Amino acid sequence: MGFSNNMKILLSYSKVHFDPDKPQRQHKFWFNSASVLARTLYHILTKMGEVTYINSTDYQQIKGKKFDLFIGIYNNFYQILTSCYIKKSIYFAVNMYPRDLRKELVL
Repeated sequence: MGFSNNMKILLSYSKVHFDPDKPQRQHKFWFNSASVLARTLYHILTKMGEVTYINSTDYQQIKGKKFDLFIGIYNNFYQILTSCYIKKSIYFAVNMYPRDLRKELVL
């Protein structure tokens, strides 16, 4: 899949850790690893296209929309994947014990 600046990208993480609509001073957890990962992903993806950033629990707001790429964490990954039209998806496995991750990845 080639990348272009007109890609529609969905990023699902946690707005508790990072919310692109808030300035740094309003982020309580700015320096923890979840915040660093979320905001780094967001900034990389904005160079690739139009990014819709949602809290992983807010998947109803994107129901029926179309995206070229979806990157999301475990929380509600499947619900997000099935509630809209997505060409490619990436499961971003963070903060999971290897045993639990293997269970999730085995069909």
